[in-house]
Amino acid sequence: MLRAMKFSQWVLGWAALLGISFGPAYIVVPRPMLAWIGLVDLAPIAMTDVRAMYAAFQFAPGLLCALALRKPAWTEPSVVLVATVYGGLASVRTFGILVDGSASLFHFAALVFEVPTFVAAVVALSKLRVEPAAG
Repeated sequence: MLRAMKFSQWVLGWAALLGISFGPAYIVVPRPMLAWIGLVDLAPIAMTDVRAMYAAFQFAPGLLCALALRKPAWTEPSVVLVATVYGGLASVRTFGILVDGSASLFHFAALVFEVPTFVAAVVALSKLRVEPAAG
């Protein structure tokens, strides 16, 4: 169980780093972040919504993962969240690339983070559920 917990903590630390890094960037400097995906000249109402949605939906899971590093009871549910979020991001992004023909360097760079993070979370979950508890 100890190795499973250590690997899970690594996954949570990685997800925390991603969320806590990118979330605030969408609050503080959203225009350069959005320019990468072609979202330019947005109205103020759209910028507010981008800050709320892009920032909050990255920062909040990142913060939860960081907190889970200090609360072992939160480990498994937080790793489930990581698997769900990053699996969903990679799946929907891939769907969009195929349907919209929108393959770009940005999309592939994002998938380089999303797919391994999803796979690591799934592996962490399988280790948590397979290894017997010590004691």
